[in-house]
Amino acid sequence: MEKGLENSLYGVCAILNGEVIGISRIVGDGVTCFYIHDVIVNPIYQRMGIGLEMMGKIMSFISKNACSGAIVGLMAAKGKENFYEKFGFWKRPNKNFGCGMSQFWQ
Repeated sequence: MEKGLENSLYGVCAILNGEVIGISRIVGDGVTCFYIHDVIVNPIYQRMGIGLEMMGKIMSFISKNACSGAIVGLMAAKGKENFYEKFGFWKRPNKNFGCGMSQFWQ
């Protein structure tokens, strides 16, 4: 985990009274490819705008660094797709793009 966090392009932490209550980070090449890997808020503090604030900072970083035509991806947790649609993301599959795919290494 430590090595993964060190290799992130950009990260945002929400801290309350010295406790991390939310984290968001981006991995990728920093110009053509960005992957929003984590947007996590402690369930006790969800629906308070913390995730929105973190995503705003994430999207601001991308907008300052992405070239024209850059790809920005993420994998939404089931039922959380509408949260990301607020930031211009769209669901797959659709008429132009197939399913997003994943592989988890054992």
